[in-house]
Amino acid sequence: ECDRVKINVLEGYTVKIKLEEKKASRNMETCDTDVYIEMKWDNGDKRAGLYALAALKKNGNDIMEKIAYEMLNIGTGSRRKG
Repeated sequence: ECDRVKINVLEGYTVKIKLEEKKASRNMETCDTDVYIEMKWDNGDKRAGLYALAALKKNGNDIMEKIAYEMLNIGTGSRRKG
């Protein structure tokens, strides 16, 4: 189960993203969201990572971070689950 999927046929990879809300232990209000990213290339290589949503950067050094930023439309106000 995932919140977003991106298939890039030309570059040969598939990315799946799952948003996970963390809860504050004291008052159980939402305090942050983590982004689990799984990337699989056509040659069978796989990579996964967990990022803080608030820390994702458009120009980060990590390809998965850049793709997640793009897929979630951070900064545009158009992020939606679906």
